[in-house]
Amino acid sequence: MSRYPLGAGLLLLLAGPLAAEPPRPLPAAAICGDPALVGSVLPAIGGEGGCGVGAPVSVAVAAGIVLEPPATVDCAVARGLALWLRRGPVPSLARRGAALEALVVVDAYACRNRNRAETGKLSEHARGRAIDVAGFRLRDGRTVTLAEGWRSPEWAGPLRRIHDAGCGPFATVLGPEANPLHADHLHLDAADRKSGPYCE
Repeated sequence: MSRYPLGAGLLLLLAGPLAAEPPRPLPAAAICGDPALVGSVLPAIGGEGGCGVGAPVSVAVAAGIVLEPPATVDCAVARGLALWLRRGPVPSLARRGAALEALVVVDAYACRNRNRAETGKLSEHARGRAIDVAGFRLRDGRTVTLAEGWRSPEWAGPLRRIHDAGCGPFATVLGPEANPLHADHLHLDAADRKSGPYCE
């Protein structure tokens, strides 16, 4: 005797073979052993001339703040981001009555030399140990950029506090007063510096 009622058998025959379901993307999860970091673990990145990241991650959210777009970095930078956001951007902007929604990320992992020069030393970006942030999107829809806000009466103070708060969570902090190449963003990296953080 059939295990299925006749009606069920007819339905199976009429339906034909079951279509394969499309693969579903894995949900973002905590990374780098830190629940404040949400994203995904990536395969190792190889590259020529010393470029590459042994254990890269894609960070989508750090300390509750969205990264736009998600940044490919190593865990040292990811953890530095979460700490810096809690110490700098979130409270500094809150003092102005502004709630931070997202970071405007303009560079993370990139196989290149420092300052995109044709020759010279590799950038920390080439090892996944740096991130460049050009601005801060607020919950009210405004975006505070380094290019326009650094010398503005409204945002100069918060942006300088944000810059200074990077010293410690990151080994290097370069902003608009470092040189013309950083006039429109903050460069934050986790370089190995025996002499301590370098912030300019």
